[in-house]
Amino acid sequence: MRLLYSLFLVFTAAAAAAPAIELNDANFEDHVLKKKSEMWLVMFYAPWCGHCKHLKPIFDEAAPKARSYGMRMGRMDATANAIIPKEYDVKGYPTLLYYRMNKPQKYAAGRDLEGFIEFAKIMKKNPIIQVKNQHSLDAVTKKRPVVYFLGQPGEKDPQSTSVYKTFYKAAFKLQDQFVSMSFASAGDEDQILTQSKIFPKDKTFLVRVEMGEEPRYFDLDAPELTAETMIDWMEYERHRIFTELTKHNFYKTSHSKQNARLVVAIVDAGNTGEADTIKTATHVLARAARPPPDFLYDDESTEVQFLYGWLDGVEYKDFLEQYDIAPSSLPQVIVFDAPSEKYFHESDVKLPSGIKSFVNDVAAGKIYSKRQGFWGYIDLVLRLFHEFYPASIGVVVLLVAILLFFCVQCKRCLCDWEDEDDHYD
Repeated sequence: MRLLYSLFLVFTAAAAAAPAIELNDANFEDHVLKKKSEMWLVMFYAPWCGHCKHLKPIFDEAAPKARSYGMRMGRMDATANAIIPKEYDVKGYPTLLYYRMNKPQKYAAGRDLEGFIEFAKIMKKNPIIQVKNQHSLDAVTKKRPVVYFLGQPGEKDPQSTSVYKTFYKAAFKLQDQFVSMSFASAGDEDQILTQSKIFPKDKTFLVRVEMGEEPRYFDLDAPELTAETMIDWMEYERHRIFTELTKHNFYKTSHSKQNARLVVAIVDAGNTGEADTIKTATHVLARAARPPPDFLYDDESTEVQFLYGWLDGVEYKDFLEQYDIAPSSLPQVIVFDAPSEKYFHESDVKLPSGIKSFVNDVAAGKIYSKRQGFWGYIDLVLRLFHEFYPASIGVVVLLVAILLFFCVQCKRCLCDWEDEDDHYD
């Protein structure tokens, strides 16, 4: 009996320490797609990839812990298997996809041990958190930047309504975005609905809640109320009014659903007095830049043109070097137009008083955009041509004349060389 118990303990310990499963074209379907009830996180890697080599031991360490929360983890050498990587359009390494209900989606959470474990925990839970009072809603709001809250006053069975089911589908689809958003609801008699001075008490509502900002409501009376329309609105409203930008959220914020330009106040966070003054002033501009809370999203006149955030220029000095911004030159302001791969920057803008006029000039087309690399030099030439016009025409004519002169001289040299060849023949 003791022997059996010892073997059981050994087997249990071995299973708990088991790394991620090695997948291939032959076993992928049996492991990942066979059971819809299981969720898988799969890392496609290349043996020569440095990032893959760094991530692999972390991935293996997280595997047994994630499995205890209902998520299995596997890895596949995408260079040794041709069928599965091609089917899921794997091109870069490492590529992380998670499979829920057999549907693959890009993994966007943390790529460290804590990130993998948190992802497993969150994805196992109901995507909608039930809150009974303002205190519990505040606790959710403090943890996540934006919370979408559904209230149904007077509904005796709130979770059976069509609105709740639609909200659930939207929350389930966006559950993997838990770092940026969360979802909550309340019953008909919960304190938050009966005692709140903000939310309606006589009708169902879906509201976006952000700590310290005005609530923003979704139009539940729209003719076509679907999970997709809710998701569109949630994606549109996902960004905080004024965001602290980091390596984790910069890309997502700069590539917003609004295609809005991103205004970034770059400060030295260690200089708290100056940094706080600039952040406060920029936050005021950010609030003013957002349309009214009840505006209609199909109204082009109220589209969001600018999102606002701040960045610690000392912590991210390496990133800012490519824009000729050094810690010694802080504070600075820069406007990113990421979809166009352009940015706007003038080093002499005074902060915080000059931010508003600088942004207005960018919107009016008075500030020239810049690009990095080769195209940046082309932009510089065009900008100089425009600034010194019409004198720049003379410079261009002179350069063309010089170029033609050298072409003629080169042609003569070539002809002379051919004549010499003929002479020796």
